[in-house]
Amino acid sequence: MDVLFLIALSFVQNLDAMKRIKFIGLVSLFILISTITFAQGSATGCLVPSNRVYTSQGLLGTYNNSPSVGLSMNYCSWAPTTGAECYVCNTALNVAGVCLSASTRGIQGTFTMVICDFDKSSSALLAFSGVMGVLFIRRRWR
Repeated sequence: MDVLFLIALSFVQNLDAMKRIKFIGLVSLFILISTITFAQGSATGCLVPSNRVYTSQGLLGTYNNSPSVGLSMNYCSWAPTTGAECYVCNTALNVAGVCLSASTRGIQGTFTMVICDFDKSSSALLAFSGVMGVLFIRRRWR
């Protein structure tokens, strides 16, 4: 994030006043949207390998196959990944809360979404920024 800030700062310094105000407004809007997108969520229930947390538990402890909570955009996994064993019925539970079909094993608990690691792409972003900086400097000296 620091690299992006430095690029934006160098860009803003080369703009006139009106363009600077528009640019700062656009960046502020981007940050607001990003903050909303990165809102962290949590869920209590049974976490299965497909990264869904099933929240409706039947009378005998087996979880119903709906409702469930999936990962939001920009999130890669749930934490914690350990806990008691639980089962999610592959079809709907019957009236007595019994699963009449196969079930999927999972982990029971309260889970929080974990944001994707930004560091995986930071080296490529840094290289791109360096190339763009060199091109910008070369163009200004001509």
